[in-house]
Amino acid sequence: MTQAIHASGTLFQRGNGATPTEVFTTLAEITEIGGPQLESEDIDVTSMDSNGWREYVAGLKDGGEISIDGNFVPKETTHAQMITDFNAGTVSNYQILLPDAELDANKSKWTFAAKVKSLEFSHPADGVLGFSAALKISGQPTLTPGT
Repeated sequence: MTQAIHASGTLFQRGNGATPTEVFTTLAEITEIGGPQLESEDIDVTSMDSNGWREYVAGLKDGGEISIDGNFVPKETTHAQMITDFNAGTVSNYQILLPDAELDANKSKWTFAAKVKSLEFSHPADGVLGFSAALKISGQPTLTPGT
C-alpha cells in the first residue's frame, strides 16, 4: 500500500529573524509551492587515460529556487512583506511545513534562507487576483523528517 501524502495542508512560512527563538508566520492564501531544486555542477576531469569516456566529479551545489503561487490579497500583511523583501533585497529564513503530522512541531520541513527574486501579479477578468513569486535559495536547504 502507498505511503503517499496529500499535499493539501502544506504551509509556506517566513521567519522574523529573532534570536534565540525565531518565529515563523504562514504566508496567506498560497495555492502551490514548488522546490527546492537541488543541483550540483559537473566538473569535467577527463584525461588522456579516461578510455575515451568523459569523467566528472561533483562541483558546487545549488539549492535552486522555490516557486509559490497564491491568491493575492493587497491588504494581507504577509503579501506586503514579500514586496518589501523584494524591494530591499532581504535574505530571510523560510520553512515549508509538510502535512505529515497533526502538530506543527512534529511535521517534516524544509528550512532555508532565501531572497525574493521575482514577483508577478495577475488580474484576470474571469478570476481572482493572483501572484507568483520565485525565491532564490542562499546556502544549503535542509529537510528535517517529522516525528
